[in-house]
Amino acid sequence: MTLEEFEDEVRQAIERILNHLQAANLLAQRSVTEAQAEILHTGRLVEELGYLIEDFIEQQRNR
Repeated sequence: MTLEEFEDEVRQAIERILNHLQAANLLAQRSVTEAQAEILHTGRLVEELGYLIEDFIEQQRNR
């Protein structure tokens, strides 16, 4: 993965996370259960982002 590909993937992941956080905030105003589900999903997105960053760093170290 190139630096540009990594940057693009990280930016997309951050955008998805921010969108989900915004949705969770809106849902919290309507339904706690829906908001909890959205927060759990957002947590998974953050976890995926962490794995993406770890993989990229490992690839760069092995070059």
